[in-house]
Amino acid sequence: MTKITHFDEKHARMRAYSRKWRYFQRFKIEPNRFFALLDSQGQACAVCSAPYDDTEVWVPVRNNDNIVLGIVCPVCAKGLWAFKYDAYLLARAMAFIDSDPPLEYPHIRNGFDDLMAEVLNIE
Repeated sequence: MTKITHFDEKHARMRAYSRKWRYFQRFKIEPNRFFALLDSQGQACAVCSAPYDDTEVWVPVRNNDNIVLGIVCPVCAKGLWAFKYDAYLLARAMAFIDSDPPLEYPHIRNGFDDLMAEVLNIE
């Protein structure tokens, strides 16, 4: 019975060490700092507040000064990457989403059948 307990304790220690090593290797951040940052964010994504999932997290770093921005979920990480971590581009995208459409498309409101009739000149 003691051998099994000793094995379980050793296995748990090795799992914890492996997990810490994985965070350090993947994110280039000390494990204690990683978990302190995660706790400061409430165990959730810094952008969308999705709950922390140990299987997939990202630690975005600003390229010009290597400052860790926070811990984010994969969806938010891909969004930040798409906008090149540029606040100006994100602000322009937000303004674009909030703006009124420049043109009105009445054929879209009339439905697909009316559009096809207009394109094919069918009465």
